[in-house]
Amino acid sequence: MAVVTVVAVAAGGGAALALNHHRPSPGGLILRTLPIAAPQDVPEACGQLVDLTSNTAPGGSRIEFGAVAVPPAIMPEAFSQANPTGWRYAQKTGFGFLGNGPPDVISVPAGWQKTVALATPNGPASKLFLPPCQGAQWNIYISEFYLRSPTACVPLRIQVGPQATTAWFGLGRRCNK
Repeated sequence: MAVVTVVAVAAGGGAALALNHHRPSPGGLILRTLPIAAPQDVPEACGQLVDLTSNTAPGGSRIEFGAVAVPPAIMPEAFSQANPTGWRYAQKTGFGFLGNGPPDVISVPAGWQKTVALATPNGPASKLFLPPCQGAQWNIYISEFYLRSPTACVPLRIQVGPQATTAWFGLGRRCNK
């Protein structure tokens, strides 16, 4: 079977995500090959967030409210990193969001903000804002979970317009939620 690999580099962070046709990526996600959005195809407001666009959500994702694709419930252990963020470990991930809906917010709930943070264009943060972008297509933002330990079970609050839910992520271990 032929394997097609596409690499996208995240704006500002130098992070990369390898997408393999029906094969696990180094971050543990199973994704399908997606067309890369040309820079002129991405509205200016979304330029820092959109790494890829596709007609389908990333394979292996959990879809919340039909508009946000979040990573699977169990992911690999985070890796140690040497950088000035103050967070000792990181696990690369991706979030998908539909461009034709209301703005989406992915946030770390109160009480968890010393345990986990998300990579944003402005560095580690407790909230990631995903604005409406590319028509009815899925827009993919490459992010990271920042952690103080290599394994964790952490919640993220997913909000789409007035709807909200909490999704749990086991990094290197299973969550009992």
